[in-house]
Amino acid sequence: MITLEQVKTLIEKGDCTRARRALAYILRENRDNVEAWILLSYCALNQYEYDRCRKEILRRVPDHPDFQVRKVIEAPFDSNSESLANLGLMTQQMPAITPQQVQSNPKPTEPLKPNSRNRVLRLTIYLGVVSVLLIVLVLVGIYLNDLNSQNAIHATETRTVYEAAASTIYAQNTFTVSTVVARATQHVATEQSYIETQAAITITVNAQLGFIDEEGFVAQTDFTPEMPISVEFIPPIQTEAILIFQIADFNGQIIAEQSLSGENLQLITLTPPQDGWLTGSYELLIVYENTVITRLAFNVGE
Repeated sequence: MITLEQVKTLIEKGDCTRARRALAYILRENRDNVEAWILLSYCALNQYEYDRCRKEILRRVPDHPDFQVRKVIEAPFDSNSESLANLGLMTQQMPAITPQQVQSNPKPTEPLKPNSRNRVLRLTIYLGVVSVLLIVLVLVGIYLNDLNSQNAIHATETRTVYEAAASTIYAQNTFTVSTVVARATQHVATEQSYIETQAAITITVNAQLGFIDEEGFVAQTDFTPEMPISVEFIPPIQTEAILIFQIADFNGQIIAEQSLSGENLQLITLTPPQDGWLTGSYELLIVYENTVITRLAFNVGE
């Protein structure tokens, strides 16, 4: 049987694979061999195995000076080495602790861990939020119940007033067949007049804004305060209808107006007021029989 001294020699030579197998055999025979666990921690393949060895050592020697502080290790050994599970050290149950061990090494009561405190805090907050929501729901239910009661009272009062008013109106108005026929005839005549008025608006006006210089009409929508504004109709309007030209500011207020007959109307010019156009955005409205048939937008700047 291989001894711990031989295992130490294997570790010093760097043969951790054979050392691990030998230590596994020793620990399967006696899992309380603290020195074997210490040697195995030197051969740990990863941090998990080292923590397992440290746990087994501190389980048996709680005040071991070399394992009070957890060390972070790297795995410098052969990755082909067998894991602790394959060596049979992770599946076997730990030996039971005897009452004598408990009395000789009493385990002090551990304080509440931070994770436990966090869970308690989260649970407290959760219960507080649920309680507040329940209170809010109860208050909302009471408010809605009162609101429904008040609405029912108002609805009853309103219906009473309505029925009284309806009774009064019905008593004051006696409808006969002749009255109904007369009102229907008047309604048909009104609709017919409206249709004829709409049908009478048959003028289509295509126009553009600009100004007149030495070369003739120049299309433009930006003007200075003192500049006259010209309107060119394409094609000229061949009708005797009277057209109204209105200039409205951005508030819709009419600040200038001019009426012209549409007979062979090709070009008109709107002169600015005495103080000039105010700077801002405007619309030129062409109106026929109180109906706007064309809108042209323009700006006046410095």
